[in-house]
Amino acid sequence: MDISIIYSLIAIFLPLFFGIYLLNARIRLSLVPRNILNCGLVFINSISLSLFLYLYYFVVKNSQDILSQVNIFTINKLAFNIGIDINESNLKFIIFTSLVYLFISLYSVFYFGKKKQYIFTKQRFYIFLSFLIFNTFIFLASSNLFQSLVFWILQGVIIFIFAYFDIFKFPTNFNITRFQRISLIGDFSFIFAILILFKYVVLSKDYIHSLALDLSELNEIMSYVFGISENIEFKLCTIFLLIAIMSKMFIFPLSCYYSFFANSSNIFYLSIVACANSVFGAYVFIKALPFFDLLNNYGIWVCGFILLTVLLCFISIFFEKSFKIIFGYLYSIYAASFVVAYYYLRSDIVIYAYFLISFVTLLILMSLFINDKVNLNKRLINKTKGFMLERTHILFFEVIPLKIFKILNFIDEKIVQNFVEFIMAIFSYLISLFNIKTIKNDSIKAIRNILIIIAFFALLAIFIALFGRYR
Repeated sequence: MDISIIYSLIAIFLPLFFGIYLLNARIRLSLVPRNILNCGLVFINSISLSLFLYLYYFVVKNSQDILSQVNIFTINKLAFNIGIDINESNLKFIIFTSLVYLFISLYSVFYFGKKKQYIFTKQRFYIFLSFLIFNTFIFLASSNLFQSLVFWILQGVIIFIFAYFDIFKFPTNFNITRFQRISLIGDFSFIFAILILFKYVVLSKDYIHSLALDLSELNEIMSYVFGISENIEFKLCTIFLLIAIMSKMFIFPLSCYYSFFANSSNIFYLSIVACANSVFGAYVFIKALPFFDLLNNYGIWVCGFILLTVLLCFISIFFEKSFKIIFGYLYSIYAASFVVAYYYLRSDIVIYAYFLISFVTLLILMSLFINDKVNLNKRLINKTKGFMLERTHILFFEVIPLKIFKILNFIDEKIVQNFVEFIMAIFSYLISLFNIKTIKNDSIKAIRNILIIIAFFALLAIFIALFGRYR
């Protein structure tokens, strides 16, 4: 096996092994040595980052991607493989996420040192962070789109399981449903988009051999779908991808910060969640950009809609005093700005600027909240003017669906069920009455049969007269 593949596997799987070690200790209720618990993830992230930097040097110098795949099965000449595909483009994202997670693990040492959390709470957090790091690495290095889908969904599962135990300590279950709802919107949208692609990959026979996430293979799939689907399913696929990207980059961070503003210590966890999901959304956006190129007439409208959300976020910031909600707006603002800027410029400078702003924002946010600075020194919030996006979110995702459900439930209970029961009761009564009379007199049965036959011929004659062109 090539040494570069070995280095790649070590860098990707080290966080997973550390998380399994902590999980095993947590299940057995045994304590992990303090130095390993506090500094273990810092050491592992340092090794992973160093290996990724070496791999980036190797890939750039040799102009050679690192690819390792294992075939699982083949359907209609569609080869489904699992493995890793590391190239120059996704290594930029991997190095960035590795750097951010290294900073987060360093910050965690100071954070838990000040907050004095219980040892098992710290173990649970480091388990969550280790699994999240591994899941991000393997998603970015996935060799095919279906493998990426598995880890896309697993990302939401990991966050939700951890959130159930740590983030949702004080807020009510209402916040759990909102948190999960936004995550599921992105997950199902991504699933629908991939199902459409899978359909055309199977139909393509020899044209497309595998459903890879790299740009060349994805371009072939897009051109094939665009050529034979008359743009209908292609547009659907583009819409699903756009919703998935927006849920990860714009809506999800904002929903996090809105939903959990009650507990100030949760800001640390929310920052990690928002940062991890933004990486997922940005990476998929760059890979799926040719979808939007083939729909030139709609690209400007999409960018206009995104800029409108940026404007609303800017306006809403003036009515806020909570740092949490303000940073939720900021996450959405610079994520949306990145989408618009990269759509028009296609420059690596935009990606580097996005990485830098994300890192600086996370640094400022954590430095504020480790000192328990929660609110700005400004007047009280005017709720009649502020919370625009929050009220819009509640209106479309909670109030309107609830009212529609109540209306449908009322129609079903008061009208449909009662009306059907009333009709069925009358019908049953007439049948029973008719059966009683016909049973008593057999001659009535014969007359009834004759009348039915006559009625049948009469209807047939009427039909022929109307539609048979007889005069």
